[in-house]
Amino acid sequence: MASSLCHSLIQYCNAVPTSISKGYQQVQKLEIIVILNQIFLMDLQEIKMKLHSNIDLIEDETKLEMLNEAAEAYATNQADILDLLTAEQRDRLDQSISQADEGKLTSNEEVMKLSQQWLTK
Repeated sequence: MASSLCHSLIQYCNAVPTSISKGYQQVQKLEIIVILNQIFLMDLQEIKMKLHSNIDLIEDETKLEMLNEAAEAYATNQADILDLLTAEQRDRLDQSISQADEGKLTSNEEVMKLSQQWLTK
């Protein structure tokens, strides 16, 4: 929406007849720049409102904590933890994700039983 409107405004700005004084052309271009800034600011505000609305729909505390951590990392320009992994760690993570996608999972109950066996040995 905003991009097509911006494109139209730029075309209009470039179509101002050269017979009109240069001062008038510059004023029109400045007005168009102000309008474009308002459009982009409005879109940014709209995105923020949608994000806030979506967050309000989340009831799972764990998901909210994860989302908050991600938002804090973005806001402070922290490195993504995945970027900090070595190639070997990344490969092992990718393998684990593939196994989970294939349904090759171990239930929490089974892990607890195995850990009790390991701890008693």
